[in-house]
Amino acid sequence: MNLKYYVPIAGEYYTKKAIPFYPEENYPLLKLSTMDLQDRFAVIIGDDGLQNWGVRPGDYLLFRRQGWPTEHGQLCFIHFGEEVILRIIPDLWNPEVDLVAANDDYPPISTHRNQFIVSGVCYGIKRQDDDLEILHTSDIF
Repeated sequence: MNLKYYVPIAGEYYTKKAIPFYPEENYPLLKLSTMDLQDRFAVIIGDDGLQNWGVRPGDYLLFRRQGWPTEHGQLCFIHFGEEVILRIIPDLWNPEVDLVAANDDYPPISTHRNQFIVSGVCYGIKRQDDDLEILHTSDIF
């Protein structure tokens, strides 16, 4: 078994509200079809905040570890202290940022870019109804 095809599933996160982030030692692993040398992780979307992009609750969002997006309008894994939220950064260069969801019912979060930390940028999605292979660490050892 080549673990380079697997990414850790960091849990279920939301676009509506920030929730506490508790790092774990043994995350379940999601198998991807490609191998990548970048540090990657997956999260489960827990609400409908990305519905305008066609993302449904329960889908797996794939992130690469990255400290800031490289393009306008990228979905990011954002830390506000000990809490995490999934939001889109529409403008890379403005120091006053409106973090938005892809759902008009979710108001933007207006903040300064020094008030949060980006730890991942979304690069893909796996649908919850796709043929998924999830490996638990107890299956490895």
